[in-house]
Order: sequence, then C-alpha cells, then structure tokens
Amino acid sequence: MTYPLVHIEFPTQDTKKSLKWYADVLGWETSFDEKMNYGMLRTGADQVGGGINPLDAAHFSAGAIPYVSSDDIPALLKKVTASGGTVLMEETPIPTMGTLAMFTDPDGNRIGVINFPAQGA
Repeated sequence: MTYPLVHIEFPTQDTKKSLKWYADVLGWETSFDEKMNYGMLRTGADQVGGGINPLDAAHFSAGAIPYVSSDDIPALLKKVTASGGTVLMEETPIPTMGTLAMFTDPDGNRIGVINFPAQGA
C-alpha cells in the first residue's frame, strides 16, 4: 500500500503575502480563510494541495521541502529571485534522473524543482 502526497503545509509569518508569492511564482490557485487566518493552495486539478500556516515569530521555522516540476528551471529561478526568494542550488544534472535545483520562498521555506527528461530521450 502506498500513501500519496495529498497536502503540503508551509509555515509563514505573513499568510496573505505568502499566498500572493505562491500564486505569482508557481501559478497555484489560492484562497484565504479570514476567520482562521489560514491560506489554502491548489496546484491544479487532481494534484497535491496545501496550506499556509501562520506562525508567530517565536514559533516560526522553515519546514517541508516539496518538489515541483518545471520544463524550464532557469526561468523559474529568475522568477524566484525577482520575487524575493533565494536560489540555494542552481540547476544541477542528476545522472539517470534529470536536473534539479533548490530555492527558498521569502519566508525561508525550501522548495525543490526537478525536470525529468522525456521518456526514451
């Protein structure tokens, strides 16, 4: 039995700012629950969703490392830095796998990005 990834939650100090960042940089759909000060993320139909969990400065720490797919990692990394994120690892070839990179959002959450070559290429 496998347990598919169905939700990723990111800690943040500014929920609305984080929601805007994820929508602008990764194109994810976002919504905000005023009552709970909680943000919701949807990466696409039938895809993994997630949340933005507001934490105060005393309890804040960067957490999960999800991986996203991209056919153009350099373009994504440019968007990341232009939007206040930081590139931790430039696009790097991984033999027999593809290429990957790692960056942070403005709150320091680490995110990986991977490009798998087309099957049979």
